[in-house]
Amino acid sequence: MKIFCILGLGRSGVDFLQSLFDNHPNISQFPGYFFYDQFWKEIESVENPEIIAETFIKRHQRFFNSKIYLIERHNQLGDRKNDSFIINKNKFKKKFIELQKIISKRSILINLHCAYSYASGEDIKKKKVIVINIHNINHLKNIKDLDFEIFFSIRHPISSLSSGFKHWLNYSPKNVDNWFLNYQINRIYNGIKNCLALKKKIYIVRLDLLHTKNKSIMMKICKKMKIKYNKILSKSTYHNLRWWGDKLSNKYLNGINNNFKDTYDSNFFFNKDIQYLEFYLTPFIKKYKLKNFSKAKIIKFKKILPLKIELILWKKLIYNFNFAQIFLIPFYWAKRIILIEKSYNKKINYPEMIK
Repeated sequence: MKIFCILGLGRSGVDFLQSLFDNHPNISQFPGYFFYDQFWKEIESVENPEIIAETFIKRHQRFFNSKIYLIERHNQLGDRKNDSFIINKNKFKKKFIELQKIISKRSILINLHCAYSYASGEDIKKKKVIVINIHNINHLKNIKDLDFEIFFSIRHPISSLSSGFKHWLNYSPKNVDNWFLNYQINRIYNGIKNCLALKKKIYIVRLDLLHTKNKSIMMKICKKMKIKYNKILSKSTYHNLRWWGDKLSNKYLNGINNNFKDTYDSNFFFNKDIQYLEFYLTPFIKKYKLKNFSKAKIIKFKKILPLKIELILWKKLIYNFNFAQIFLIPFYWAKRIILIEKSYNKKINYPEMIK
């Protein structure tokens, strides 16, 4: 079976892309992100399949009872937003034990997926592809010895940063700190470059095109996977129940949006911020044919000035008397300047985009 990992920029539709793969007869996947590196570290010395299955169930209860998967709104599935799913744990465990004959990182990964598909009532004889929502590159590095290919989801980087900061600030403000902002910026400027270091096949998927040219894009994705296109790939579901997007969105998203456009919240950026951020993203923006929100010019001294998004964060930290984070402001300020400066590389061989 071929293995495909999906990840991307912040708020770039990674979970949305996974939801489109749901219920395809040739695809086996778990309903949500799965950090196999962490799971493998826990069970790599275990030889008893029953213990492996029980450990998986214990660590991933949300895959078996979607009512507890609140942040992804898997407790509000279906047309009326009141459905959920239950997967039989005993059926899963029994099938995994039956399938698991050879202990290896690859065989355990495949058999966990096949057992889950079987417990979900799917025909595992038809499964040809495993899709893993790995979400970010940090969880790929420790499983790079596996043979897999990557679908990397992108959107306009300014939209990514704007959406990620705004939605997390509304949903869980305590988690928005200096580290969080630095992580989001690094993901934008170095995410694809870090993936290239893994020396895997990478396919770029643009979120807006996934909406506005859905059938064409999904047909080309199927070609990369070597499976047949199915009209089910135009439906955003989990366990064949309509998915309305995660809680961070602050609204219910009804699947494919033919009018989708990348935008950003101007309340979080000065004009000079957009100029600065886009200037250092010029090769990325040109490669993937994204529009500029401003003219890509920058006055050199402006790059050392605080971004509006940083000032908003610092004000929040001071207001909450978060002295540990306040102390780290100069460090992360300098780190951001150096990170973006070093990221600029006109010669980087960006992966091709599915278009």
